[in-house]
Amino acid sequence: MIATHLLGDSRYRNYPRDLQEDMVGDAVMKMIKNIHNYKPEFKDKCFNYWTRCCEHSFWTTLGKHYKYMNMVRQMTLDFAD
Repeated sequence: MIATHLLGDSRYRNYPRDLQEDMVGDAVMKMIKNIHNYKPEFKDKCFNYWTRCCEHSFWTTLGKHYKYMNMVRQMTLDFAD
């Protein structure tokens, strides 16, 4: 729910639906992978921890997406010459 709700933020709202689904899926996987890193003594900051985890996952997914898009664009320009 945190990852899905975070997609409503203006920074992530206008991305294509398939990329948004990838972002949510990667965020959920990252949260499951890092659940052992959460310290229960900081229970008042639980929401902040998982929100930041989702944001970092979104940034990683978007970085991979833009890297791929730049590679495709460069290959298109190389073949056009």
